[in-house]
Amino acid sequence: MIRLSFLVSALVVLAISLLTNAAHAQPRRPDYCAIPGGTASLLLIDRTSPYTTSGEDHEGERIAAGIDTLLRSLRTADRLTVATIERHRRLSVLAFDECLPGCDPHNTSPIPLLNNCPEPTIARERNAYRRALFGAVIPLLENSTDQPNSDITGTIFQTVNQHRFAHIYIYSDMLENSQVVPWGVFSTQPAQRSFAAVQRSGFVPVLRSTQIQVVGYGLSHDRNHTALTDQQDRTIREFWDLYFGAAGATVTYRTAISP
Repeated sequence: MIRLSFLVSALVVLAISLLTNAAHAQPRRPDYCAIPGGTASLLLIDRTSPYTTSGEDHEGERIAAGIDTLLRSLRTADRLTVATIERHRRLSVLAFDECLPGCDPHNTSPIPLLNNCPEPTIARERNAYRRALFGAVIPLLENSTDQPNSDITGTIFQTVNQHRFAHIYIYSDMLENSQVVPWGVFSTQPAQRSFAAVQRSGFVPVLRSTQIQVVGYGLSHDRNHTALTDQQDRTIREFWDLYFGAAGATVTYRTAISP
């Protein structure tokens, strides 16, 4: 009888402990990237020259508005990766890499009491996602400085190996100034020669059917960021057409992100 009482007491203590732990346990955050059907987008932010916050351009404000546009285009489980372009590809920072929260349509009960994906929870998760994204991007804009080089080709090649990106958005003047193609060469020699140098370096990525949007192209490296000459504009555009064409992508130049 004593042994039976001891066993019952032990079971009661164990049950209370399990219930207490369950009450205090934090619900495990779903892996939204595991939901089928999501696509991936990459946002590259060039930090090799500072973004203006006053005057006619307001680049920083335009980028913030563009990110909101990008967010509105995302669907459940879509991945957004944010990385930087620096003076060398090895200095690139992966600032954000998460999938948009939402419900898995194949794993959601129509019965409210059994629904493991309530709308208020998803609303909170999406708000947290947006805050985390802007929390990652804003310091990149505020702390950008003039750098002696800009390794755009190397950074693109390095970054796109992480995921299969359907869309790539690049905030950059697209003025390559790297060890492979210095600016003095990039801006004056025929585009085919610069492209051949990048090919020899092995920095041409595979971007089959990827849509590229470039925002911020058209200004030079000088102190006043004057417009490119017509010859520079033709040469540089021809280079990027060759580069992205060889990668299997298409590129458009815009004043703001378009969904």
